Amino acid sequence: MGKWLATTPLGSIVKVFVGTALGGLYLFLKNGSSFDDITLDVVEGFIVGGLIVVLPMLINFANPADARYGRGS
Repeated sequence: MGKWLATTPLGSIVKVFVGTALGGLYLFLKNGSSFDDITLDVVEGFIVGGLIVVLPMLINFANPADARYGRGS
């Protein structure tokens, strides 16, 4: 799994998504909340934040003209 995370575009997307969600969790907890305060709305915010951050990477991945890691590379 380590090689997949290090060498594939989807692995990069997963790393960025997880990093963003963990950053959101850190800020949530730093502001005086606890794990008991996590609701579905809070989790939804982490997920939406992560998706917003990885959206440009997903667009690049789907673009066959993108020489970095597009479908045609």
